[in-house]
Amino acid sequence: MSEFFSESWHRVAKTQIGLVASVQIHKQRFRGVTWYVLRDTFNDKFFRIRPEAYQFLMHLTPEKTVQEVWLEFIEKYPTVAPGQEELIQLLSQLHDANLLYFKNRTDSSRIFERYQKQKYQKKQQQVLSIFFSKFSLLDPDAFLNRILPLIQNVFSVKAALIWFAIVISGGVAVIEHFDELRDQSQGLLAPDNLFWFFVALFFLKLWHEFGHAMMCKRFGGQVHSMGVMLLILTPLPFMDASASWAFRSRWHRALVGAAGMIAELFVAGIAALIWANTGAGTLHSLCFNVMTIASISSLVFNGNPLIRFDAYYILSDILEIPNLAQKSQRQWLFWIQKYAFGVDDISPAQTIKESVLLGIYGLLSFLYRLLISVGIILFTADEWLFLGFLMAMLTGITLIVIPAYRAANYLLLSQKIHRKKSRTYSVLAVFLLLVSLLCFIPYSSEIEATGIVESTHFTSIFVETNGYLKKVNVKNGQLVSQGDTLLEFENNELALSIQSLNAKITEEQILLTQARNENIADLDSIEKYLLVLEEHLASLQKDEKKLNVIAQQSGIWVAPEFTPKQENWFKRGMKLGSIINPKQYRFTAVVTQEQAFDLFEGNANTRGEVKVRVDTQPTFNTNAVQIIPYERRELPSAALGWLGGGDIAVTHNAKSSGKEAAESFFEVRADIQANETEPFFHGSSGILRLELPPKSLISKVAKTINQTLLKRYKLT
Repeated sequence: MSEFFSESWHRVAKTQIGLVASVQIHKQRFRGVTWYVLRDTFNDKFFRIRPEAYQFLMHLTPEKTVQEVWLEFIEKYPTVAPGQEELIQLLSQLHDANLLYFKNRTDSSRIFERYQKQKYQKKQQQVLSIFFSKFSLLDPDAFLNRILPLIQNVFSVKAALIWFAIVISGGVAVIEHFDELRDQSQGLLAPDNLFWFFVALFFLKLWHEFGHAMMCKRFGGQVHSMGVMLLILTPLPFMDASASWAFRSRWHRALVGAAGMIAELFVAGIAALIWANTGAGTLHSLCFNVMTIASISSLVFNGNPLIRFDAYYILSDILEIPNLAQKSQRQWLFWIQKYAFGVDDISPAQTIKESVLLGIYGLLSFLYRLLISVGIILFTADEWLFLGFLMAMLTGITLIVIPAYRAANYLLLSQKIHRKKSRTYSVLAVFLLLVSLLCFIPYSSEIEATGIVESTHFTSIFVETNGYLKKVNVKNGQLVSQGDTLLEFENNELALSIQSLNAKITEEQILLTQARNENIADLDSIEKYLLVLEEHLASLQKDEKKLNVIAQQSGIWVAPEFTPKQENWFKRGMKLGSIINPKQYRFTAVVTQEQAFDLFEGNANTRGEVKVRVDTQPTFNTNAVQIIPYERRELPSAALGWLGGGDIAVTHNAKSSGKEAAESFFEVRADIQANETEPFFHGSSGILRLELPPKSLISKVAKTINQTLLKRYKLT
């Protein structure tokens, strides 16, 4: 509960004020609770207050001081009378919205000093905000009034059915031409497409904003502001449809918020149908840009409630929590003040459930805003390095410097904190200790690298002759000796070819004998042909011998992927398995260039642990870690790449067989010693964990920034 009395009350007690004549009051119910919405008809500003605050405001009159009105209100309504601190905040916010009239104006400047500071801070934010700013240019309300009959027909049940048909048909067309869409998307930001991209972007956003304005007008609202906003230095149109805040129905307010996406998706559906049914050309390219921008921007940006676009206002209306972003920030401030410093203040939430919603939204929106800011900075720096650094500096000022300054100012100057000195000092000491532990004390670190287990001595066994599997003489894991027959295949076609070739050789030998006795002139040709037949027979006989797969070395037969089904056809070159030396294994892992930097620094003391991905999940410690000091592109096994189910990005080159990595890497080898209690793991994938020298968090952050600058921008 807020404090009933306030040390600042003397600043407002003798003030004679009242609501300005232009204020209109609308009664609404939010989540089963009655509220009152104040609207200034001159500038379309809105303010929501609770019934007890509304009752107090109705008693305000310039003929009486605030102190007199408050005492009278306490006497009439002692159970619901607001406290002094709550009234100061209420009057300050109404003053900032220009909803108060002052009889004794000369003394009012000293009353609302806190709000004058907030105005100055807003101006600072506008100067620093190069990501998003607005400039109002004209009033479209008269034009919207003239086309009101058209608006009522556009937003009707029949129009909704047409909208669904167009959007679904466009989605089906995109799915049917997905391969073409994927190929054309690669050139979306190509120089020859940028003109059409920005043309489509501007007119789509103009249509998007008209959608908001028309839906607002459809339910009786007014739209008095239209202009241009700069979004990441890109000029785009905007319209102010904030009049929807006064609508009684939350679904009407939500529809106004969704109208822009509804309008864009309709255009996207039409563009998709035209794009799918036209060939290469200007119309095809323009429809592609329209389709892509209208769908992606609507769903990814306007459809994301964590940023203050359409979905944010829709979520606010559905939850019936106006000013959701500001309230979520105030909720976190309330928790910090209450639980960290022991300061009791007014919670922005009316219920525990609402406070939880505000807390979750505030955390998620902050993290997403931080993520999207980093993404925008990197994207901009890739195109314009200087502008990217400027954005990074301003983002650091906005997200770090300014909040730190405000926090320090609050701790030093706030009277509430001043009364809790001992607790404040204790909290600050704990906070500084945690920061020191987190940032400056070295922590143990490690690197995880995916790899594959291989025997140091092994022979891969392949099918050398096409044939049907006849007999399997060994089982997976069986010990074999050199010369043992592992598998037997048969090939009736090969046998018939040998039989036919033997008969032909016999025939040619008879002809050769006749030529020696009767026709010596044919002797030379017959001998050459007979030689060819004998060479061919030797080749077929050699292939016939290869139908029996023989062990080339002693060891263990390992064939985890081989399915021994008899009478199955096997082609030449198919891998059957391997014969491995069961005594010594080597784990070959792949590390990125960034990870390799740490390894080269701490190579002398590198120790590792290998975790094999099998059912028994054995773990091996190893001190014999070797880092190959040159970059590679071909993976030691396709099982490590994306195509083989691994974690390493690979190219889609058919010749690489899934082993060509998208980025160069370094190879790390670790010797591991198997034991009799664990099974063999040749060909199994796993993870190599390498211990590194302890490092502090701040050194890790500095290293990450340095590597990013070096890799992306060739800067150190």
